[in-house]
Amino acid sequence: MSNIVKTNGLTKKYRGLTAVSEVNMSIEKGDIYALIGENGAGKSTLMKMLSGLAKPTSGEVILFENKHAAVARYRMGCLIDSPALDTRLTVRDNLEMFARAFGCHQAGEVDRVLELIGMTQNAGKVIGKTSLGMKQRLAIGIALLGSPDFLILDEPMNGLDPRGIQEIRQLLLKLNSEKKTTILLSSHLLDEVAKVATRYGFMKAGKLICELSGEALAEKSRTCLRLKVSDTAKAAMICEKDLGTQNYEVVDAETIRLFDFVEESSKVVTAMVQGGVAVEEMVRAGESLEEFFNDLMTGSVAK
Repeated sequence: MSNIVKTNGLTKKYRGLTAVSEVNMSIEKGDIYALIGENGAGKSTLMKMLSGLAKPTSGEVILFENKHAAVARYRMGCLIDSPALDTRLTVRDNLEMFARAFGCHQAGEVDRVLELIGMTQNAGKVIGKTSLGMKQRLAIGIALLGSPDFLILDEPMNGLDPRGIQEIRQLLLKLNSEKKTTILLSSHLLDEVAKVATRYGFMKAGKLICELSGEALAEKSRTCLRLKVSDTAKAAMICEKDLGTQNYEVVDAETIRLFDFVEESSKVVTAMVQGGVAVEEMVRAGESLEEFFNDLMTGSVAK
């Protein structure tokens, strides 16, 4: 797989305040990469540096394996701040206006984008009279002018109703599967993100603290027994010697996750107690993305 984005020590400071700190990120061709973090974590600032809307204080952005990122940005489309749509004009008129501004003069370009975003039948509607979902689809359509290979979308589902969210989700999956578009998106709707993302980056206080593939996240989130114990090293030894399994994970100094014996919790407790390990708490767990994110933000999950 080739890298679409790679950053080395990417940092942005505003008047002494560090908004993004030493970010080393990697996005591969074909990814739908979800950037997740609380408000103020630095997601939008990072996206702005990737798209050229903000200049890094230090560090480097490599796009399409080109260290001269400004040269490669013609292959990108982005939706970070909502475009200034003219609500008096139709959907088509707005697209044509932005196509001229971007220098997209290819014949049929506007019709191509209208079909791609599923708005051919609504092309003649005045944008001021359309739904928020339609406006958001049009905004993504503007980012798609020129057939970019890489798309950056900051909160593309923000403020939409369930139908609008579903439409945007289907559009993203279509772009990725049919057009092979690599996508970087941010969103607070974690359950929706989990339906489209193939890779995740988690930000906290300006730092990228964890990157995971969808497969790795599924592995970390599968059903298990989560035990809070007096000695994780000894508990791990009991898992291997007494319970005969290596299918466990030491999370931190007092927590261990056991993926076997989920239906035989009493057997696990007995083995631990007989081995001299106090079990302070044991719960059956199977984390959603939201639960994993909350644990990661509080430091109660291994990175």
